[in-house]
Amino acid sequence: MSDSLRRIYNSIDSLFDRNSITEDLHFTKDDVQSSSSKTALQAFEKVYVFVREIDKQASLKMIVSQQGIDLEGKSTYWEFFFDLTSKRAQLVCAWKLLWDEKLDNFKNAVIEFKVTPFPPVNSPLRQMLKDGKMLNQQLASMWKQEMKRRLNLSNPFRDTNLIVKEFTQQGLDISQTEFSLSTKQVNDKTYWVAQTRDKTYSTEFV
Repeated sequence: MSDSLRRIYNSIDSLFDRNSITEDLHFTKDDVQSSSSKTALQAFEKVYVFVREIDKQASLKMIVSQQGIDLEGKSTYWEFFFDLTSKRAQLVCAWKLLWDEKLDNFKNAVIEFKVTPFPPVNSPLRQMLKDGKMLNQQLASMWKQEMKRRLNLSNPFRDTNLIVKEFTQQGLDISQTEFSLSTKQVNDKTYWVAQTRDKTYSTEFV
């Protein structure tokens, strides 16, 4: 098939593919009802309301708290990673509390959204598409493969207030140790993983 013919096919496909996001998007929402730290599930429920407005088919892929959790399983900063299935894009959604130096306390939470199309805006694949070097259908096929690369996380999931005891029993001093918390997939299972400078602790996600 010639490049010119591919361009014609791609232009026709684009008429029927108006759902796909094709540019980077970055916006915020205020969570005026929150002024204290949250567990992962509490923060997720705040975030997911807005995520579904973007794409009702959105799939949760990963959860991260770079600052770990406290003894109640809470954090002031959660990141949630989604595949926007019908939009052919990926979303990083951050729920976070901002510190107010004047008040010497936290302000209301904000939720930040960063949407990246697949493939990214500056990807050579996009230029190949414009030049007729590949078909839009091939790109759609690549997106399906990308979505399979990471398992969909269960929703709801085992909340972080329920994993504190297990990490403590494994030897993690939550109140005194710097660590990050994230989900990790091993084969077909997902785990909560706490990572210190030199040790790893894990427990089931569901």
